[in-house]
Amino acid sequence: QVTTWAWSFGDGGTSSGQSPTYVYSTPGDYWVTLKATGPGGTVSKTLETSITITAPSTTTKKTRGRKRR
Repeated sequence: QVTTWAWSFGDGGTSSGQSPTYVYSTPGDYWVTLKATGPGGTVSKTLETSITITAPSTTTKKTRGRKRR
């Protein structure tokens, strides 16, 4: 059973949550590392994966609405 989680998001950001949400401020390629440790610190595994973050779309949709009175 995992007792601690140590996430590193490749841009200096970290988390100790089991399943964190993370927002990157700059598009780019990042190495994400998760170190999961078991009871007594005797079981420790590190998994790394590369991800690519792209800028969000800047397309906006114009809608026509009625004014409320």
